[in-house]
Amino acid sequence: MIRLVPKSLFGQTVAVILLGLAVSQAVGAYIYNGDRDETVRSVGGLAAARRTANLVRLLEDSPPDSRARMAEMVSEPGYRVSVSARPPDLRPRGAQAEQAIRDYLAEDLSLSPSTEVVVALPGTRKGEHCPTHAGRHGRGRAGNGGDDGAGDDDDDEVSSGQATAVPGSGRGMGLRHGMRHGGHGPMARTPETTEALSISVHLSDGRWLAVSTGIPEADRPSWRFGLTLAVMALVVFAASAIAVRRVVRPLGLLASAADRFGRDTATAPLPETGPAEVRRAVSAFNRMGDSLRRLIDGRSRLLAAVSHDLRTPLTLLRLRAEDCADGENRDRMLATIADMEALVGAALEFARGTQSGEERRPTDLRALLESIVDDMADTGLPVSLDASVAGASGPMVAVVQMHALKRAFTNLIGNAVAYGGCARIATTATPGGIRVDVDDDGPGIAETDLERVFDPFVRLDESRNADTGGSGLGLPIARSIVEAHGGQVTLFNRPGGGLRARVDIPL
Repeated sequence: MIRLVPKSLFGQTVAVILLGLAVSQAVGAYIYNGDRDETVRSVGGLAAARRTANLVRLLEDSPPDSRARMAEMVSEPGYRVSVSARPPDLRPRGAQAEQAIRDYLAEDLSLSPSTEVVVALPGTRKGEHCPTHAGRHGRGRAGNGGDDGAGDDDDDEVSSGQATAVPGSGRGMGLRHGMRHGGHGPMARTPETTEALSISVHLSDGRWLAVSTGIPEADRPSWRFGLTLAVMALVVFAASAIAVRRVVRPLGLLASAADRFGRDTATAPLPETGPAEVRRAVSAFNRMGDSLRRLIDGRSRLLAAVSHDLRTPLTLLRLRAEDCADGENRDRMLATIADMEALVGAALEFARGTQSGEERRPTDLRALLESIVDDMADTGLPVSLDASVAGASGPMVAVVQMHALKRAFTNLIGNAVAYGGCARIATTATPGGIRVDVDDDGPGIAETDLERVFDPFVRLDESRNADTGGSGLGLPIARSIVEAHGGQVTLFNRPGGGLRARVDIPL
């Protein structure tokens, strides 16, 4: 399964910003388009209302018996007018444009509150053609004449509330003036971009003036609108990404410094940069590092002093034991003193760990292992280096504390010889590091004790040769040194018998 959520803080923050931008842009575009459509309808409706108000004034100033004829003369394709005695059968849908048109007519005509004005925007689906003025001609009505019956026919058609405007030849008060694609008036639009509008005004003689026309709907947003949104989103996203990077970068440096500090406490303090919260975190980290360095240095000095103070009386005891006349007791006392000196030296070595102040420098790990094996083989110990490793071409160079790492390998190899009878060393290159395996032919270790043996002063006498001695600090010292170099030491029993100590060190 593909992970869609980034793992890093920078990736997650950028993803949240990107999602927020997408949602906000989508909601903003939706609101903009809705308000734009309503505005275009209102503007187009007010243009129709203005023309209707002029027509109402004209009819009110004319004799009542000529009003139907005048309405017929004014009527044209896209703006149909009739005068009828029947009230309109319109169903307003409560749109904002309807209220705006009613308010305009009432104010422009100074109508009394008792004068009825009905405005309806029933609407037609885009792409549908409603019955046109020319279609009514097909039922026998002349374009420039007619009688009252024709007016009634007009009323029937207008009162159905489904008429819409269609483009026609504008004349007199035509609606197509200035329309794009042949004019720019708000009413002369193609059927796909117009919406039906019906207006009925109660005249002073008791009859109703019925107007059926159309108002434009807003076109689809142009590519410039989409490009504008995209550019705005890109600018905001870029600025946000830069700000997030500025905030996150010090955190990454802090994480890297903490990792380096775990391997080497002598790392330099971090620069306190970034936002206030990050600066406080970096400052706290630097103070913590200083405290830990002082603690470790104090412990090392204390142990060195204790070791020195213990070795002085031990030396005096050795001198006095050597003057003992009883040879058997003298030998026992000298052996005990030697064990105490070895234990004190091992404890001091473990306490020091990697705090010896040794400088890290590039070291060929293959050459280091060969020198250790040669030295131990010269003393007669059963130690061997894999032939493919000894003859391998090309060095495996890592920046390490050479003497500390030599001590770690020596402890592991010596542990294999002491408890497993022999030691066979093999190295392999891994992605980004080197792997060293130290095998022995001993009885192995119980699975439950594979980690416990790395605790200080732990010796598994019940599963090891009790005569081999040791202080139980060899493996803890080896692990602490390897981990200080960013590596790890693991133990596991080989399927064919024996124990394998595996060391992974990054190059």
